[in-house]
Amino acid sequence: MKTLDPSQFVTMTIEEADTTRFEAFLDRNYRGWREREFHKAKNAGTIRRQWYVGVDDIERNALFRKEYVEVRDQFIDLDAKDEARIHGPKNIICDIDGDLTPAAKWGNRPAHG
Repeated sequence: MKTLDPSQFVTMTIEEADTTRFEAFLDRNYRGWREREFHKAKNAGTIRRQWYVGVDDIERNALFRKEYVEVRDQFIDLDAKDEARIHGPKNIICDIDGDLTPAAKWGNRPAHG
């Protein structure tokens, strides 16, 4: 499994050819994602696609990472007291030309705070 350096993945824009590859990965591995996508206008031309899974309590974020696609699932508990709570996220990083088999992981990320 390859270890990725987070500092190499800071851009938020994407070229048209890469958008085609990115969306082909999503079409191949997540049928129906386009019908469930939200923030379409906001995410157009960026490395992110977002859609709800199941009964809209799991938010899936797919991020273009050059030769990889990072997929993050997070569960949003709207029934929690006070505020909605986010559980997760569950991450996988897959080869953009492959399936959902994990192919990479993140190296050390700088500490926040």
